Amino acid sequence: VEEIEKRTGLRLPAGESWPEGVPVIAITSGSTVPSWKRPLPASSARAEGFRLFADSSGPRPVVWILGADKRGALFGAG
Repeated sequence: VEEIEKRTGLRLPAGESWPEGVPVIAITSGSTVPSWKRPLPASSARAEGFRLFADSSGPRPVVWILGADKRGALFGAG
């Protein structure tokens, strides 16, 4: 949230539940996400790497930042 605000001037809300009807930027280093009904794509990124994935098949568009580990998720968000 802080990095996006620093670079764009916009403060995005952070949360751990899925908002209704709005696009979502989801950042994780896990292979599963609570309440997400579909499997996440496998990340082929190595340590500290990340993968971007867009999913528009559901009720709202989701841009995923999938980190190979916590540092990878942080680098992807940056």
